[in-house]
Amino acid sequence: MSDRGAGGASATSLPRAAAVVDRASPRGVRILVDLAAIRANLVEARRLSAGGKVFAVVKADAYGHGAIAVARALSREDMPPETRADGFAVVSTGEAIALRESGVRAPILVLQGPVDASDATLCADADLWPVIHDPAQLDWYRAHARRGELSAWLKVDTGMGRLGVRPEVAERLLREPDGIRWHGVLSHLACGDEPGSTHARAQIDTFGALDLPPGLALSLANSAAVIAWPDARHDWARPGLMLYGCDPRVPGPTSEPSITLAAAMQVTTTLLSVKTMEAGAGVGYAQAWQCPEQMPIGLARIGYADGLPRVLDDRARVSVGGVACPVVGRVSMDSIAVDLRAVPTARTGDEVEIWGGHLGVDALAASAGTIAYELLSGIRGRRATVDVAASG
Repeated sequence: MSDRGAGGASATSLPRAAAVVDRASPRGVRILVDLAAIRANLVEARRLSAGGKVFAVVKADAYGHGAIAVARALSREDMPPETRADGFAVVSTGEAIALRESGVRAPILVLQGPVDASDATLCADADLWPVIHDPAQLDWYRAHARRGELSAWLKVDTGMGRLGVRPEVAERLLREPDGIRWHGVLSHLACGDEPGSTHARAQIDTFGALDLPPGLALSLANSAAVIAWPDARHDWARPGLMLYGCDPRVPGPTSEPSITLAAAMQVTTTLLSVKTMEAGAGVGYAQAWQCPEQMPIGLARIGYADGLPRVLDDRARVSVGGVACPVVGRVSMDSIAVDLRAVPTARTGDEVEIWGGHLGVDALAASAGTIAYELLSGIRGRRATVDVAASG
C-alpha cells in the first residue's frame, strides 16, 4: 500500500494474515483496514502536535475504517503510549454510546452535542463531553436535574460560518453561573487545508484573542492545522483524515516539512469478465466511450451502488496486476469497464485494486471532482481488519 505525504512518501504493503471480518457483504468489494498503519499515523500526529493531547476523530464510522475497531486499536494498553489516543471525537451521541458500550473509557467529544433534552441526559449518563454550540442546548442543560455534574465544551464560530456562538457571546457564557462545568473551548478552520490562507490566519488570531476564564482547555487544530498551522495546535488536536493516511492539504507548493503517512485502507474487487472488443465498439451506457482499436476490456465488480462515484473522468485508474489501467465508459450501478491493453494477460477472477496498494485514494477522488473523505466514508463492501501487533 502506498503512502502519500508532502515532500516525500514511502511504500508499505498491507499484511493479509490474521484478517478478521467484521462486516459481511454479498457483493464483490473487499475493504482491508490496517490498524497498525492508523497507530503509526497517530504517532505522526503526536509528533506534529508538539506535546498536546489528541482526540482521534472516528466520526462516520472512522471515515469508513470501522470506529469500534479503530478506537480499540488506539486504546491498547499493551502498546506504547504514543500510539494511544487521549480521547476520541464523534458527531453524535449515538456514535459515542456505541464506543462506550464497546469498552472505550477514554474521553469522548460529541462534536454536534445533544440534539434534544433526552440526548443531554444520555451525555451525562455516559460521561461524554458534548460540544455546546446553540442556546437551545444550554437551555436543556440548565434544566437538567444533574446540572452540577455536566461537563461540556463550548464551540465558537471564528469564521467557519457553521456551528458555534459568536466570540463575544462565548466570552459572556463562559462566565455565567449556569451549572455547566466548562471543560474547554473549540473552533474549526474553514480554510486550514490551504497553506498560507489569510482566512485561516484570521480565524487562528480570533481564537487566540478570546478573553477566557483561566483553566479551560483549547482545541482548534484539525488534520490540516496539525500539519501546517503550528499556532493552531493548542491543548487538544483533532486529527481525522491524516489518521487514515491522507494529507488533507490542497496540493501545491509548501514550505512545511515532509510528513510520512501510511495509507490504512485498501479496496479491491475482481474481474467479472474479460473480452476482446473491436475498434469502434462502444462500452457501457450511452456508448460514451468507443474502443480506439481491437482491445481487451475487463468488467470489474464495483459500481456506484458500492459507493464508487458515478462521475469519474478520464483520469480514473485502477490497478490490475500492479499496473495502472484506465476506467472507460460510464460507471454502472454494479460494474466498471477497464482498459486492459497494458495487461493483456489479465483473466476473469483477477484482483482489481481500486485504491490503497499501488494507487492512492486522492487520485481517484480528483478524477471524480471530490475529496478523499467522501470516497473513504462512502465505500461499501466486505470489510476486514488486520493488526500487525495483534498477529505477532
